[in-house]
Amino acid sequence: AMMLDGFNAFEPRVLYVDVARRDGLMALHTQLRNAMERDLGIVSKQDRNRDFIPHLTIAFHDLNPEMFYKAWSVFQSLEIHFDFVAHRLTLLIHDGESWIVKEHYPFVAAQHVE
Repeated sequence: AMMLDGFNAFEPRVLYVDVARRDGLMALHTQLRNAMERDLGIVSKQDRNRDFIPHLTIAFHDLNPEMFYKAWSVFQSLEIHFDFVAHRLTLLIHDGESWIVKEHYPFVAAQHVE
């Protein structure tokens, strides 16, 4: 099960919804990163040394710092909470203008992971 819980920010440009760091999600991230390195040769030493912060971005390139702080002054006091079950992983590709769905990967078993 996934849990979205609260607004947060990477100052001064990104507003996002926090995704709870559940064991299953954190393990999936590690497995995906390792498979990309092992099977595809995609290695990012920068990402290896960076904490994985699961999040749902709601504003990024469309905010300059002034707009960011105005928006953040509103969002930081708002509450949001959603629980849901994720049935698949979706690979998105950016074409230079927008994100396009490339493929869907269904999760093999509906295991209850907290």
